[in-house]
Amino acid sequence: MKPIHALTLSIPLVLASSIIQADTGKLYSADKLSSSMVNDICQDAYGYIWVATEYGVNKFDGYRNTAYMNDAADSTSVPSNSAIKIICGPDSSLYVGFVNGLARYDYDSNAFRRLPFPEGVTPRVSSLVTDRNGDLLIGTSGYGIFRLKKGSATIESDRVWGAKPMQGFYTRLFFDAKWRLWRMGRSSNLEQVSIGKDGRPAVKAFDAGLGLIRKFVPWGKSGFLLVCSDGIARYDYATDRLADAGFDLSAMGERKAINTAFADRRGNIDLGSSATGLMVIRRGSRVARSIDQSVAPFDIHTANVNSVIEDRAGNLWVGCYNKGLLLLNKGNDVFQTWSFSAQNVKTGSCIKSMAMLDDGGVLCLVPSNGLFRFDKGGKIAKRRGCPTGIDVVYKDHGGALWLCGRNEVYRYSLATETATMELTLEGDGLACMADDGRGNYYFSSLGRGIYVYNAVTRQLRNISMNDTLRSGGTLCNDWVNYMYIDRRQRMWLSTANGVCCMDMGTGRFDTMGWQTLLKGEATTALAETNGGHIVVGTNQNLYLYDERYGSMRPFPHSAALGNKAVCAIVPDSSSDVWLSTTDGIWQYDHKARAFISHVTGNGLTTKEYLDKVFFHEKDDRIGFGTADGLTVFSPDNVRKSRVRLGQVTLSAMSIGGKQVGSTHSHYDISNDENTFTMEFSLFDYRNTDNVVFEYRVNNGPWNTAGTLSNAITFNRLPPGDYIIEVRATVNGIYSEGTEKITVSVASPWYLTADAFFVYAMMMLATALMGMVYYNRRKNRELEESKMRFLINATHDMRSPLTLILSPQGKLKQRIADPESRADMDTIERNAMRLLTLMNQILDKRKIDKNQLRLRCRQTDLVDFVNGVIALYRYNATERKIDFTFDHPAHPVWAWIDRSQFDKVVANLLSNAFKYTPDGGRITVCVDQDDKGARLSVTDTGIGLKGENTAKLFDRFYQAYQ
Repeated sequence: MKPIHALTLSIPLVLASSIIQADTGKLYSADKLSSSMVNDICQDAYGYIWVATEYGVNKFDGYRNTAYMNDAADSTSVPSNSAIKIICGPDSSLYVGFVNGLARYDYDSNAFRRLPFPEGVTPRVSSLVTDRNGDLLIGTSGYGIFRLKKGSATIESDRVWGAKPMQGFYTRLFFDAKWRLWRMGRSSNLEQVSIGKDGRPAVKAFDAGLGLIRKFVPWGKSGFLLVCSDGIARYDYATDRLADAGFDLSAMGERKAINTAFADRRGNIDLGSSATGLMVIRRGSRVARSIDQSVAPFDIHTANVNSVIEDRAGNLWVGCYNKGLLLLNKGNDVFQTWSFSAQNVKTGSCIKSMAMLDDGGVLCLVPSNGLFRFDKGGKIAKRRGCPTGIDVVYKDHGGALWLCGRNEVYRYSLATETATMELTLEGDGLACMADDGRGNYYFSSLGRGIYVYNAVTRQLRNISMNDTLRSGGTLCNDWVNYMYIDRRQRMWLSTANGVCCMDMGTGRFDTMGWQTLLKGEATTALAETNGGHIVVGTNQNLYLYDERYGSMRPFPHSAALGNKAVCAIVPDSSSDVWLSTTDGIWQYDHKARAFISHVTGNGLTTKEYLDKVFFHEKDDRIGFGTADGLTVFSPDNVRKSRVRLGQVTLSAMSIGGKQVGSTHSHYDISNDENTFTMEFSLFDYRNTDNVVFEYRVNNGPWNTAGTLSNAITFNRLPPGDYIIEVRATVNGIYSEGTEKITVSVASPWYLTADAFFVYAMMMLATALMGMVYYNRRKNRELEESKMRFLINATHDMRSPLTLILSPQGKLKQRIADPESRADMDTIERNAMRLLTLMNQILDKRKIDKNQLRLRCRQTDLVDFVNGVIALYRYNATERKIDFTFDHPAHPVWAWIDRSQFDKVVANLLSNAFKYTPDGGRITVCVDQDDKGARLSVTDTGIGLKGENTAKLFDRFYQAYQ
């Protein structure tokens, strides 16, 4: 069965409604699922998340969602679009209950197999549970309980657990730790069924008195919880009693409207309600509270939650009816977002500058919007007023605040929110500000170099690239982007044309032995490492200045950055270097000597950061400016969050555009379908956007599948066997082992072994035919040589024979003696016969050359044959052969070429006389019938055996000597 449609789920994280942390999950709604009306959720043995909805069944691997829909023309499709229950059996099989029956998913064929009920009924499947034997019990609405034995495909009515039926309606089934079946009927009726020693079922009724029963939740070894619509009861194995569990559910209000519950591996009880959304009773607590996770703009606290599960990675999956499927990742994200929009603060631009406050807060300047103070937790404490046109906020070494506009410089009081004009400068704007802690302040003026202002003497001086008469070198460029003072009291300046360094004591630019580095490059960011090296960022490169060698070189392993523009550089206390770029946050791990990318996931809400907007606190916390606030993190927390990745698994396989089963490790592909796509997943559903898949073929080099892609496509692979290895990596961490898939692409029919055998036979046959042709040609050439010799000889003999016949004719006319004339006639006839034979040889040549033409005319065969016979009468008389000619009295007419037919008769008679002994008999007969005339020559010679008749007309053939 083909899935009706397949959807790839890849949703960028949105900002959280919480002011402290970013989103910790995702909401998949009807634009990603087949329906947002979720009825049930299940994770199968392979890791897929299955979702039963009112309109289709969904299979999700973290990237692709495949929806299975009913197709009336396809018996391998689901029996109905309305799916109610899903369960993964102990044998890794998956069963789905529908409003009209049950179906089992076949992983090998990626199709569903419908399982018929007895007597052709098609009940609504309300509950599914497996017993200790691995058999599946099926609770239905109105038809009772059915059983599907493990490994069987035949559903049968259950006579044991279905004893004393509750009107045939079973909405909930549950086996407790003692393998007693608990079953709930149409309303709140609850019964316990146990099997006695005699094999007979015993039924006992219970009443929790808390409304409709929603869920049975295992809880410890002494009992289980019975979650009802209006409360939670607990069953005790020792007392065999059901009583209130004693949980405080007051936070859920008077109308609790509980729909479901789940006990996670951490010991928490997650409650789903149609009134208060998702609630949780923490381990060790008895009080239900709202969860502290959110996915803006969705409000989990008011959702209609009807199903909750925990996957094997510890994530929660929450079914929100009419909203979709909510994924809540386990744990807290290490990157936090301090957002304006999440706190309902509207701004027309982004942060341009910031200053750290003594209390750990951050004062951020948003041009034309004012100053905003974030407290240490990321909450906007207050919005402060300031003069218009301000671009820079700065806190000096003494703790005083300064504001810089286009050309104006103010002192600012945070307490009174007042700005006092300090001085006015020239230029196209002030980019940044610095101070040395001794009363000297430095301002970078775009287009005018830098200004140095002494707040004590109020003296102001300008340093420009145009100071050519100035001793000690000059500024390399007047467009100064950033200023940085290192620990040796030297000021480094990044400009539009390289980097220069000024000794703040002497004001000289040549104390380092050079005046300008990186000429021609626009430098944007500066920082000093813990080892005293200067790191320089540009629009597309990262450099490191080592004072020991006095040279600037590319930062080690910076090729991994891929020409990204560096916005800010912050070395942390552990000697790692952190960069904000136009494409994510990058960490240089000095121990691993490698760059690690932090682009998406783990709390990150953007990949683009602002130029020169950052902070670095004394506790090593770092913040980088974004279009909507700040991304804040602790480097140590990021390093500790580097968890082990699981095993990569093939999650989908498509061959020739058709989806097939993905549970195999070997695939045989025909040559005409040698284009296929493989999709992979870690099945942990956390930070999937940050996972990069790499692959190699037959131990070749590793290749990257692509950013935000789990699919690898191979187009028109040549015939052969391919071992494809796939691994996953997140921020430099690789998955455990590799997934190996073997793909065998068959050769086309014309390259198969059978085809080569045929080719060999054809070549052999061709060789044999060539040999035969060669032999025949040689024989023909030999025959041609023989014939040419015979023809030449015939021509040579024909001339003397003609010369004999001419005198013989004259001699015959002069002889009068009858006996002598008879002898002369015999000589003449045999000479003419010899001439005829010679002519036959010449005619044979004409036949071979296709030059012989028949000239037929009507002839009396009796008269014609009689003339030929006369030539042989003398020979017959001499040898005393009885030579007779039988013919009718009337003429026998036939159309013949007289010359050629004469040769036929002569050949027959010659053979007859040759092989007839003296005294024998030769009879020539001419007659006719309705079919035509017939000539026969019969003799008493040795004859010709029947097996040799096939060679009768072969040239020069003799049966025996």
